Amino acid sequence: MRDATRRLWKLQDRHPGDRLRLVAAVAEFIGDTPVLYPGSFVDVAPSFVFDNVTYVDSDRQAARHRGVCTSCPQPEKGG
Repeated sequence: MRDATRRLWKLQDRHPGDRLRLVAAVAEFIGDTPVLYPGSFVDVAPSFVFDNVTYVDSDRQAARHRGVCTSCPQPEKGG
């Protein structure tokens, strides 16, 4: 994991496990189904619960963290 990604995740996960508990509660409600996570930025908690997650984010800063996911599409030049 890149240092910048690790720092952002540390801020986002200030209360360890809270993201995972939230996603687990959603899973209890909707079951094991493919999910779309818009605006996820660096939050990958759904991947720990769901087998099929599509992450969508238009924040330009998110492109810096793409190396975390080897199957993520890379941004077009100038975009």
